[in-house]
Amino acid sequence: MRRVRGAAVAAAVIALAGLTACGSDSGGSGGADGKGATLTVSVVPSAEAAMLYVARDQGFFKAEGLTVQPTLSANGPANVASVVSNSSQFGHGADTVVLLGRAKSLPLVAVAAAAGTTADPKLNNSQTLVMPKSGITRFRDLTGKSVGVVAVKNQLELFIRQLVDQDGGDSGKVRFLQLPFADMPDALTSGRVDAVTELEPFVTELESKGAVSIGSYYGMVLGDQMPYNYWFTNENYAKQNPAVVAKFTRALEKAGRYSVDHPEAVRKALTEYTGLPADRVEKVRLPDYNVKLDAGVLEKVAGMLDKYRFGAGKDSVKGAVFTPAQ
Repeated sequence: MRRVRGAAVAAAVIALAGLTACGSDSGGSGGADGKGATLTVSVVPSAEAAMLYVARDQGFFKAEGLTVQPTLSANGPANVASVVSNSSQFGHGADTVVLLGRAKSLPLVAVAAAAGTTADPKLNNSQTLVMPKSGITRFRDLTGKSVGVVAVKNQLELFIRQLVDQDGGDSGKVRFLQLPFADMPDALTSGRVDAVTELEPFVTELESKGAVSIGSYYGMVLGDQMPYNYWFTNENYAKQNPAVVAKFTRALEKAGRYSVDHPEAVRKALTEYTGLPADRVEKVRLPDYNVKLDAGVLEKVAGMLDKYRFGAGKDSVKGAVFTPAQ
């Protein structure tokens, strides 16, 4: 797998703002029925990408005649840059990266849910973490504090703003610092930031260092068993290769069901692409992988984007989901 880091990631994210919607099919098409396609998929090394590796390892992609090659990136916007530029055929990321991209006329469409919140909020793999002596015990306490997010002006900043304000705080006085998930543990324990919006497997790592959660940002905003992360592609690619998209999503849906019944397969995949030791991965909370695309969730998030003037509104939901004939 090719790792995208440092300056390369920064360049990809910066390039996102300047990309146009002119994408064309530059590979991954296979035959007329989609068989034989080799797909590059841009993924963030977090639990949300595990379903892709499970589908590969269990032969679900092979059964559909697909070869899938994951490539690691820093965050959802970097995945968007890769997909829109046709460097990758698919990527995954937050609902906001799709909606914000479409608001900028980028040809993005969601094709499947990657991960969702759990039925038990305490088991959610998304946690807002602080150190025990910080004096922060609830979201309104973040007023005037610094919070690490994987991408500014995107999903996690949006959700924290919503939670701070509804708890009686002032989100306009929260300082947001962009950090990769893997860098958040050091940033929090060293005091560079007062709180972080972390995902597994790094939630467990931080808890082992004494960090405590003031709440699951996904669970508290979206509710139980709701999607928060999506697989997406270039809309032009989807229209030119609907058979490939159908095969890709079918394999992922099988992997989602399999992942819920076989968490050991998910943990094996996490060990592979995060590089974390198996004993640490064994302790992480896993998201619900057997969730479906939900237009209602996208509409709710679009309303929040409009409320906080993040550059997208409810119009960005129109056409945001691509459903190929199965």
